[in-house]
Amino acid sequence: GVPNNYPPMSFSLERGAIWKGISFAALFQVGTGRKFKPDDTNKIWMGGGKGIFEWISNRWTPTNRNADYPILHSAAANVESASNFQPSTFWAYDATYVRLKNVVLAYSLPEGLIKGTGLSDVRISLMGQNLLTWRKDESMKSYDPEQVATGRTLYPIMKIYSIGLNLTF
Repeated sequence: GVPNNYPPMSFSLERGAIWKGISFAALFQVGTGRKFKPDDTNKIWMGGGKGIFEWISNRWTPTNRNADYPILHSAAANVESASNFQPSTFWAYDATYVRLKNVVLAYSLPEGLIKGTGLSDVRISLMGQNLLTWRKDESMKSYDPEQVATGRTLYPIMKIYSIGLNLTF
């Protein structure tokens, strides 16, 4: 299919629970139907992060007709080298994903422990963002499927861990 910057269908699911002062919440995010086409520079890094070595060793040659990658032309064959990156659906990857976007685990101290301290609530929390991402196409594992850019601005997914302390007076 034709590459598109945004998934035609996206949705999320948030679930949470509270039990004896412990609270837990998780947000899952899903994007489906997006086709991602990397620019020429990023094409060599696709293939699950195997990079250029995978392309060179598994390219089409007269003796390797069942290769996963197209024929590779050298820069010396200047006229033909442009054909390394001809537009085609071969370079379009399925960027469908399911992501565990946010998780919060928190504990509120019992009132008996904070009585007489001038505090009405003490809450300790652990938070995480972008903890897990499942992808339909493993070639996308080096990229964040939420990024819109198709150029050299692609970065890996950043996982964020936080600790919080909320004091209510």
